[in-house]
Amino acid sequence: MNFGNTKMQIIFYLLILLTIISAIIYISNIDDLQYSYYFLIYLAILSLIIWLLNINTNSWQKDISLNFFMLFIGILVVAFMIDRIIDKNSILEKKKYEKIALSQLRIPTHKHITFLFNLYKSTATIKPEREISDVKDLFSDDYFLQLAFLDFSQKAPVYPSMEYYDYCFMECSKFKISISNTLEKYSIHLSSYAIELIENIFNSQFLSLLIDFKSIRDMDKREGFKRDQNYLSISGMNDQAKEYSKLIINLVEMINSNLEYDKKIKIDINSWSETTAPKIGSGRIK
Repeated sequence: MNFGNTKMQIIFYLLILLTIISAIIYISNIDDLQYSYYFLIYLAILSLIIWLLNINTNSWQKDISLNFFMLFIGILVVAFMIDRIIDKNSILEKKKYEKIALSQLRIPTHKHITFLFNLYKSTATIKPEREISDVKDLFSDDYFLQLAFLDFSQKAPVYPSMEYYDYCFMECSKFKISISNTLEKYSIHLSSYAIELIENIFNSQFLSLLIDFKSIRDMDKREGFKRDQNYLSISGMNDQAKEYSKLIINLVEMINSNLEYDKKIKIDINSWSETTAPKIGSGRIK
């Protein structure tokens, strides 16, 4: 009896048994691509071991194990390449839908920028010497300084006529609804950065206050309270406005990065014209 051959056969059959056990584990986790790689690597190593154990023999195990080793390595390479192609296509598909989602935000965001510009123009005493066409240039130190003089009881530059209380409520509520709808519809296609940014804007305390000031006015009317109408001069409002402006700048930059030049969100340089509402200083507290 050839003990060496018997030992090899025992090792071979033990390895076959381990392969069957591994196959059962693989099938139970077949939806996980990671297990596919592990299983193929295991089979390749197993084939290589069998080949090495029989390297000095002329047995059929030697030939078939080498063939299986090359086969499993080939399958592993092909599977890896296909997986990379699928990942690339998934990334491209996600970017495609993210671009669609951000394009959906272009119009409501542009309207919101117009609203924020109107707050500045209606509180400024003179037209700034510098040209403002880029959104980030709008939010200067002077912007926040003048905003504190906004009289919410003054008439806003819209028709039908309404106070800034109602104007802020209307514009900010519409903007909030728009970004919420976009997030709900396209959240699975948006990057984590985009989702976090939109959520931060939606939950911004400054945005919420611009909406809630109308309720404060209504309550004051019911209760007969009288107070100053320039709520943005309250301590802490300046910091909240600055924080909100940073979020809006980031949103505009993100949207513009996916748009053609002529569709990018910008501020019309003619917006300061006296023929365009609001008039400079028209909303400033007297």
